[in-house]
Amino acid sequence: MGTPGGSTSSGKKTCRACGEEIAEAALVCHICGTPQRGPMWLYRWKDVATAIIAILALVPWIAGFFAFVIPVFEKPTPDLKPILYGCNGSKVSLGVVNSGKAYGFITAITLRPEGSKQSVALMNFDRSPLGESSVIAPDKPVSLVLQSFSSGDMSSAIEQPVCTTTTVCTFHLDLAYKDKDDKPLSAAANGTCNKAG
Repeated sequence: MGTPGGSTSSGKKTCRACGEEIAEAALVCHICGTPQRGPMWLYRWKDVATAIIAILALVPWIAGFFAFVIPVFEKPTPDLKPILYGCNGSKVSLGVVNSGKAYGFITAITLRPEGSKQSVALMNFDRSPLGESSVIAPDKPVSLVLQSFSSGDMSSAIEQPVCTTTTVCTFHLDLAYKDKDDKPLSAAANGTCNKAG
């Protein structure tokens, strides 16, 4: 074996890549397939390009792996969304949907007419906490019919119509809830109410 790229006696030369003896007139090494003319870096780039293409071909597989694995290790959380069915006077009908992966626990629901800073609290008709209806399971919508009361001390809260100025008014509903670790969360929705009467 001679020096790569050098000539030897008897009409032979050494391949500039692998160093094996090949014919003096050979344009390509019959052992490693390396061309014997032209700049070497040009042929090295073919190997680099092949490696890059191979790596790029793996990207969808790697992305798919992480898309599957990451949710497995993520902590499931609730994602509550209120849906306003309507209201009349102080009676409010709404639904709550949990599109998350864990139970959500409603802590408060308030209603505020558009353009007003004063909000009313929504509770059971006897002012008691929502109880079991405040626990919203994943993918199981809950329908609620609640009464609106003036905010403040619930023991002295009085029934208060949501809409008092016009026949129909727009309002903003705020839903406060928490996850099983007591992390506070919130959601909101807009809707319309009919004036009592």
